[in-house]
This record gives sequence, C-alpha cells and structure tokens, in this order.
Amino acid sequence: MTNSVAAEEVTADRRATMAAIFASESSFVTFYERALPRIYGYLYDRCGGDEAVAEELTQQTFVAAVRERSRFDGRADVLTWLTA
Repeated sequence: MTNSVAAEEVTADRRATMAAIFASESSFVTFYERALPRIYGYLYDRCGGDEAVAEELTQQTFVAAVRERSRFDGRADVLTWLTA
C-alpha cells in the first residue's frame, strides 16, 4: 500500500467519523460530551485561563461545527478541525 492510498483511507475514515457524529442527535451528544473537556481545556489555556471567554469560545466552536460540518474534508482529525 502506498502512502497516497493510506492517506486516502485515513481521510475517508475521518469523513465517515464526521458523518456518524451527525447521523443522529444521540451520536452528536455522545461526541459533544467526549469532546467538550478537550476543546474547553484547549481554549481555556489559549485565553489565559479566563473561564468566561473559554466558555463562550467553546460554545461558538460547537455551533460553528454544526453549521460548517459540510466543509470538513477529512484531512485532519475531527478535534483538530474544531480547533483550527
């Protein structure tokens, strides 16, 4: 298997993961509950420990993910994509 084929498989797997996340409300809730601490922690560190700002940015991140999910191309992990 070439690197190109392997990369295409990873990309396809990531797109499938994203599709599964949005396949149902319960799937999204499960993803959200798992991703929330990591996204919040990342943003909390980035905004100097300001809880209010981190909470607002976390909310905006997940709202944007829902709105922009069709733009996810699978080149990055879903959590990486959320923080990009």
